[in-house]
Order: sequence, then C-alpha cells, then structure tokens
Amino acid sequence: MESLHELLADARGELPPNPLDLDEISARGRKIIRRRRWSVGAAAVAVTLAAASLFPFVRPSHPDPAASPVPGLVTSLQGFTSGDYQVEASIMVTPAYEVAPIVQRPARVVGSVEVYRPGAFDPRVFRTGTPITIGSTPGFLHVATSTIRYGPNGNQKLAEIKRAAVAWPYADDAWAVLRSADDGPDDGLSAETLQQLAAQFTLGPPAPVRLPFRIGYLPPGLTLQAAGRTSLDAVRDTTLGRLGEATLAQPRPFTGLTGTVTPSGVTIIEQHQAEGVRRGATACDSYGCYRGLPGTDLYLGVTGKLPTTELRQILDGVTAANPSDRTTWFPAQS
Repeated sequence: MESLHELLADARGELPPNPLDLDEISARGRKIIRRRRWSVGAAAVAVTLAAASLFPFVRPSHPDPAASPVPGLVTSLQGFTSGDYQVEASIMVTPAYEVAPIVQRPARVVGSVEVYRPGAFDPRVFRTGTPITIGSTPGFLHVATSTIRYGPNGNQKLAEIKRAAVAWPYADDAWAVLRSADDGPDDGLSAETLQQLAAQFTLGPPAPVRLPFRIGYLPPGLTLQAAGRTSLDAVRDTTLGRLGEATLAQPRPFTGLTGTVTPSGVTIIEQHQAEGVRRGATACDSYGCYRGLPGTDLYLGVTGKLPTTELRQILDGVTAANPSDRTTWFPAQS
C-alpha cells in the first residue's frame, strides 16, 4: 500500500499550473478519471475528518428558507425520491449556496442541485435559454454544448456532449439550479427529467450544518466559509467518503455568481488506513499536518498556504466528536 506521502506525490506529479482541490488530487492518486465539475469550497485552509461511509445531514421539513436565520452555516434543501432518482441532502454549504447530488439508484451521480441565497446568483446565462415553468413559477432551460475528454489515462476519447440545466427563482432574488452531469457521453439527465425533478424541489427552515469536529483556533482574518460531509466525487466513489469537511478562508462577497465557486487554494486529502498516519499520532510534512484518531481508522488533516507551525496550531485546536454518535456533533460556525 502506498503511503500518504507517496499518494500525494504521485497525484501532484499530474497537477496543472493552477492548484487543484482535495478531490482532484485524491482522484488522480487513485486513478479515478473523472472531471470534477462541482468542486465546492473557498479553500484557503481546510479541516477534514473522514470515514468509510456517507452520512446524511438532518433534513428540515418546513418551507421557509429565510425566515429564521441560524448562526453559522445552514442548510434548507429537502431531499426527495422521484422514480429512479434520489436528490440527496446537501453535501456542501457556503454562505452563498448549498449543493446536493442527484443520484440515479443505486449509486450513479447524474446531476446536482444548487440552492443560492438571495442576491447570490445572476441568471443572465439562463435568460438566453428557453422559458419554462417550474410548478407555477417562470424559469429557464439552458443547454450548453462542450467537448470533453473521458476514459482511462492513455485511452481517453473526445466527445461532444450537451449539458442541460434549469433555473428558477424559489423566492425573491433567490434562485435554484438543477444541472445535468457531463462526465461522459452516457452520463447526465435530459431536460425533461430535470424539469420533473425541479417540480418536486422543497426547502425547509434553516438548520445548522453539523460537523464531527469543532475548530478551536482560527488564524487572523480567516473564518468558516464552507462546511459539509463530502463531495460529488466522493459520492461516486465511497472510498473517498468523508464524515465532515470545513474550509476556512477570508470572507468575500458572493454576488453575481453564475455557478458554484472554487477559488484556487489549498487542498486536503484523506485516505483510510494510510501508512504514515498512525492511530492517535500527530505528524506534519510538506503537505500539511495529520492526527490519527485513537481506536478508529479516521484521522484529521489540515493543510493550507500557512507555515507548518500554524497548521499544527489549527490541528491541535480541533476537537473531534464521537463519529458514530451524531448527538455529539458540533454546529458549523466560526
């Protein structure tokens, strides 16, 4: 088995000039050849606690997305099932939006749901598309054509694909977007299916995102800017699954977005039973700092464009909850 250091080194050998995020490095290291289209998080420093299985967040049940604000990061999206499709609970939440996967059962990710806070989303791209109606609300269908590479390394193919998306305002100046996947010519959702799923879209009252750890030390100028349990790549491959993930960054305005934002920054990788991360031990290397959790195959990892001494201080300030007891988990707040 490769060590964590070797896995990261191998993955970094394929990196383009701009920094990649956690899942792209992890996916390259594991030879998962999928383009990551829905990376989420404003990464400047991140803290990750991982586990072999995925756990859903609490799903609110009352349709009033903005009535009662909750301190910290909150989620309002209600998951639902429609035929062969399952809209999961949100897997990543930022101050501007939350994102959830659309899964074709049993476990194939075929799209995503994006719920934007009031004022965050600019629908100008969609206004060039086809007017539609979601329930009784006017919205838009937009179909984009692109050429992608797909398939394993050394045998990649080019394909021209059409990626459908629908958008509509669920409240005043607040938009929801459903997008088809575009990982390959056989992936994704039709415009008709997207509209059928959009008609069942439901929000509940804001509920705090809960994490299996609490962040104690925040470097000057940084606050919690994203939190969740995993990513769309990790939904596709549960070996990349995380119990929780948080991103610290300098606050920034989130307005005029036409899609989810992935600023270039520092990434974190987690691997179960990785050599070099002993249970209960703490270590730092050129990639970051890690602490194995006693009695488990989990570890905490912190990495970012900060001195190692400060990364270690962040790690030392992280308190882990009982991963198997959600009542001990902490609200995601700075």
